[in-house]
Amino acid sequence: MLSPAGPALLCAALAQHLASRDVELVSEAVCWAILPALAKVTRRHGRCCGTSSTAAASRPLAPRSSLAFALGVAAACWYRAEEHIVVLFPVLTPILLSGVRLAPALTTDSQLLGPSVTTRWGSGLVAAFSCLILARSNGTGLQSLGVCVLVVALLYGGYLGVSTPNVDGSSAEDANERKRCDDVAEGIYVQDMALACALRVLPALAVATGVRMFVLDEPNGSFAKAVMVGLVKALSWLFTLKTARQSSWCVATTIGTFAMASTRNPFAQTSDLQAVSNLGASMLSLGQTMHMLPKAAGRSTWTLWALCLGNHPVEALARAAEAEFDAMLARQSRNYTAAEAEYRRRYGMGPPAGFKAWYDYAVARGSPIIDEFDMIHEAVAPFLKMSGRRVRAAMREACAFTGETGETRCRHGWRTFDRHIEEAFGKMLGDVKGVLPDVEFLVNHLDEPRVMLPDRESTSRGPVTVTDLSRQPIWDTLTRNCPRQGASSSSSSSSSTRPGVGGRGGAETDTHGMPFVTDARADKDLCRHPEYRDMHGLAMSPVSFVLVDGAVPVLSTGAPSTMGDVLFPSPAYGEGEFAYDEGRDVPWERKRNALYWAGSTTGAYASDDDGWRRFHRHRLAALAQCLEKGERQRHWYLGSDEGGRVRRRASSLPLNGRLWDVAFTRMVQCRGAACGAQPTRFDTRRWADKDAALRSRLVFDVDGNGISGRFGKLLASRSASRSAPLKQTLLREWHDERLAAWVHYVPVSQGLGELPELVAWLTGSEAGRARARRVGGAGDEGGG
Repeated sequence: MLSPAGPALLCAALAQHLASRDVELVSEAVCWAILPALAKVTRRHGRCCGTSSTAAASRPLAPRSSLAFALGVAAACWYRAEEHIVVLFPVLTPILLSGVRLAPALTTDSQLLGPSVTTRWGSGLVAAFSCLILARSNGTGLQSLGVCVLVVALLYGGYLGVSTPNVDGSSAEDANERKRCDDVAEGIYVQDMALACALRVLPALAVATGVRMFVLDEPNGSFAKAVMVGLVKALSWLFTLKTARQSSWCVATTIGTFAMASTRNPFAQTSDLQAVSNLGASMLSLGQTMHMLPKAAGRSTWTLWALCLGNHPVEALARAAEAEFDAMLARQSRNYTAAEAEYRRRYGMGPPAGFKAWYDYAVARGSPIIDEFDMIHEAVAPFLKMSGRRVRAAMREACAFTGETGETRCRHGWRTFDRHIEEAFGKMLGDVKGVLPDVEFLVNHLDEPRVMLPDRESTSRGPVTVTDLSRQPIWDTLTRNCPRQGASSSSSSSSSTRPGVGGRGGAETDTHGMPFVTDARADKDLCRHPEYRDMHGLAMSPVSFVLVDGAVPVLSTGAPSTMGDVLFPSPAYGEGEFAYDEGRDVPWERKRNALYWAGSTTGAYASDDDGWRRFHRHRLAALAQCLEKGERQRHWYLGSDEGGRVRRRASSLPLNGRLWDVAFTRMVQCRGAACGAQPTRFDTRRWADKDAALRSRLVFDVDGNGISGRFGKLLASRSASRSAPLKQTLLREWHDERLAAWVHYVPVSQGLGELPELVAWLTGSEAGRARARRVGGAGDEGGG
């Protein structure tokens, strides 16, 4: 339930700021003329269940009570027309609190300024301080203070008349039952109360206005301004009435005090102490307001996304993924005999030569994962049907590993720089002299993947062709082998249910309509997601895409689900630019509570048309920098309805800029008008420290032309300094069966629709921050 206290505070302060003495009475008349209609329009039908308890909770407003309320409002309005503010208004808070005992359920757990501000003595001290500050700030004289005492007495009688003190010893449950309907305030329908009071307030204001105009010859201001101020006042009263429904009429006085204290111009004060004192008075009244709200409302005042539920969908997804990952670890073989038997059981063949040496190597280095070779098996299975001669015939440029010396040598017809491939294999294999046989293999030196297998069932037949499809749409090529019509779902699902990890355990979690990734493997399946055609740069306009069409074993660092590249760890993970330096990291407590990403516009080639706006990196920057307009500007959050049911809700408000630090650092890979349009559209920064991401609690990782080289660095952070990686990718990598989504990283969908809610929860709630820290801490534990 979103609290109306926030809008009440905002509208009250705005009305106080806009109001002036010459429009005070007329604007108040406008306010009460339209307030009943506003209450009727905003009343939510069907919220009361029609039970006898609810019906008994409401009561008609007595004529005497509404008359007392009208006199108080009219007197206060007249006084404001003379003095601008009712400087003794804060004393109403302790006076009303002395006659109202809040039900336990209506006492917030807010720690803002502590509970002492709503005790009899605490509220009295706050009132004394606030009255002194307001009187000095307003320059109110003794005679005016005497009149103000009478005005406050009339207001007290009016507020008391429409209040229902909880002095009958009712329980918290009874109090909550009386508060079930959003349009009931203190046992009275807001609509009925607004109408009853308006019928008495308007005549009183008409008399007061006539006296000022025709007897005292006081001028009236612009009617247009009076209407505008009156509308804001009406909204303030409406939200204040609804807020009183959640606590008591005492909250009306704290909201009014906040409006007066917070709108004092600090530069018009006689001293810095006076300016600071006004700020202090506004903070005290704000603390009182927060403390008198129900627990759920007190938390949700500050954010649109807050949930009134104990278990956020992300928490459910993470717990399911942890359970799945732990179960996978528990299944691993504990000795070599078991590992060999498990390999034969899974893959229907004996392990390759050197398997015993590999097992010893993995155990010596403490690898918790022993039996997971599904990705390797799926990649090499098509070539097991081919002869060695046939495979060699398909290979042209190659790297070679010599088992006798344990060294790797790469050669290429014209390329001299091997992109650290030799160095990477040296680090990965370590000292294995004489253990492994000599072998030659192809390594893809491009960022983008290379191999499309024409027919997985008959890969030994057919010629091998190479086609340059760079800088043009390739979606139809990528998906040409997808099953047609309804076969896609069944085929894809069968490949997603094998043992292992990948975030499939949360597939049954209710995400309440938010597109959280519940199955990381299925989320990357191009055959399941035709909408990806216009959402990723690789499909729309790859910078370089030299397609090898045929049965050729090529090692690549990443590939989409439909391609046949054999995956291996990216050499970029070991390069200096992407290496983790623990000395540059900072403790969690010192990290910014925000999401960070900075990088260049790699990922695709931008031409003269506007297609680049839909590239994956460009969509991320546009979202974070609030550049979308109209319907695309809407962000989705989770909230609960009146029945406590969680619902997805749209908001057109901009994202909280303090939680998002996303920017481009270079504009590259473009031509023509696209090169000039991109710097104009995005906020850019000239340079970003390569370790800047480590200073934020949430770090985003997104594909470039191929896989992101920085992901290994984001996972590698150790000790208590870890940041939590959020990863959006369309590419499979070698570690997909060793790293679990929601355990070692937070997966993000291609559409980014859940990202505002995800960032809000991970940064703005205790449970979310704890989950982010837990994910960050698990990143370096994913498979050793």
